[in-house]
Amino acid sequence: MTELVLYGLSFSLFVSFLICMISILKKLLSGRITASVHYYIWFVPLAGPAASFFPKFQGSFESAPSDLPSAAAFSLAAAGLSHDTPEDLFVNAHSLISQPAAAGLLAVWLMGTMFMIVRIFRGIYGVRRLCRASTAAPPSLLAELYRCQDKIHMNLPVKLRISDVDSLKSPAAMGFFNPCILLPKGCKEKQLPYILLHELVHCKHKDALLNLAMQLFLAFNWYNPFVWYAVKQMEHDRELCCDSFVLALLDKRQQLTYGRVLIDCAAGQTFPAVGMKQTAKALYKRIIHVAEFRMPNSHCRRMSYVFLAVMVIAASAFAPSAASLTDESYTPAADMNIEYKNLQTYFGDLQGSFVLYDLKKDSYIVYNKDAATARVSPNSTYKIYSGLLALESGFTEASFQKWDGTVYPLDAWNRDQTLNSAMRSSVNWYFQNLDKKAGKGALQKFYDFIGYGNCDLSGGVSRFWMESSLKISPFEQVVLLTGLYENRWGFREEHIRAIKSSLKISDRFSGKTGTGMVDGKTINGWFVGYTEPPSGPQIFVLNLQGPDGASGARAVEIAQMILSDQGLL
Repeated sequence: MTELVLYGLSFSLFVSFLICMISILKKLLSGRITASVHYYIWFVPLAGPAASFFPKFQGSFESAPSDLPSAAAFSLAAAGLSHDTPEDLFVNAHSLISQPAAAGLLAVWLMGTMFMIVRIFRGIYGVRRLCRASTAAPPSLLAELYRCQDKIHMNLPVKLRISDVDSLKSPAAMGFFNPCILLPKGCKEKQLPYILLHELVHCKHKDALLNLAMQLFLAFNWYNPFVWYAVKQMEHDRELCCDSFVLALLDKRQQLTYGRVLIDCAAGQTFPAVGMKQTAKALYKRIIHVAEFRMPNSHCRRMSYVFLAVMVIAASAFAPSAASLTDESYTPAADMNIEYKNLQTYFGDLQGSFVLYDLKKDSYIVYNKDAATARVSPNSTYKIYSGLLALESGFTEASFQKWDGTVYPLDAWNRDQTLNSAMRSSVNWYFQNLDKKAGKGALQKFYDFIGYGNCDLSGGVSRFWMESSLKISPFEQVVLLTGLYENRWGFREEHIRAIKSSLKISDRFSGKTGTGMVDGKTINGWFVGYTEPPSGPQIFVLNLQGPDGASGARAVEIAQMILSDQGLL
């Protein structure tokens, strides 16, 4: 729920920035782009929601990343083996928005959105009532309609009706798929060709349908004043676009007549299916546009198309990704040999899952399928792969780092660290330094390559793994540990051995804990690792979830009980 609110806020900021950029660029290019692009550019923000759900590219195990050079030999002697259970050290992460606040914001947003959607449907219902309160146009008017359709090369059938409602003062085009033009009573015959041309262009361009899309976008972003501004400007530019299309069909004398008709008709009633009531300022701009109209040249058209294409590409490329909101689970392959067991008695009042993989038998034992395939934050278990990346990149800091004197609340962090000590005490600054040196680009390529959960590092280089954007399921953790254990990625063997040594708890038992603490409560506990009994290697992952008490230390206790009862310790 919190993630949904944060995504909504980030997307709203993105849309606001995009609308500002569109407004500035429209002013700078005012006379250099066509009226149609001035209009259609306002629909670019709608490309964001579609692009934000594009799946991210996932790397394969076919070949290693090209920017991961081999490192010099890593000294295992300097690392020092540890035969103690790893300490479950963690820091408290503070959520930017608490769950109750997120729930309240979502409730307010939903109420506002529902109000806006009801408003849209009321408008559509009002248009349908106007259509019902009308009569079919006489043959003479239909003949003029057909002549105008031929003039704009429009083959789509269009109904023409005369309103029986006295309050209707101006013509209107309505209907999303079956367009209808509604004329007020007493429409002047001399004005009719110009009126019909204008309304037919609205029908040809599907303006009613485009307006509905923009109104729905506004309904979901009603809290954003920039979106209200964009919709208002879109409505103004739509009329200028329509005017330009009609003016291009007329000679100079007819253009002047069109301007007079515009003055007579533009101040009438508003219709939700097409547009808004024309303000004096908007009407003035339209009259000036008619008076100064010039046909756009080929250079203007080319620049318009380039501008529109660049903005669409930019909006699609930089829209905040929502992939992590729609990809929160992992689907095991159909050919996996999986046995499901009920291990609830080990977990007590905590929710959780357990996955065990027997390499020799190529079989899985799984408790709680839904939880085992659900993606959650990896917390400190990610450090296994942070260390591996640093070793493959040749960083000397991967084997040893001096403490810079910064005092941390955890005593084990306030000293020089080797890879083994940093892994055992889960020293955040050690691995954060490695990640910063690698850079986000190399990190992204590496995690894409090994297929680390949702591969989403948008939470920032220093904290993407700590109850933030990066998420992985227990099942995927087992797959990754198997890849590490057998070095399926083709990394240097001395680097794989170095990581394995840093995970060693006893001669036949290795593992890494991870704890997610948010606002003082431990909500996510991990213990991942492997055992090496005489029957063959066993890869295991245990994850705990709960409102509090779900820690890595508790995960170690439960995992040891399960493994002991299975005869694997």
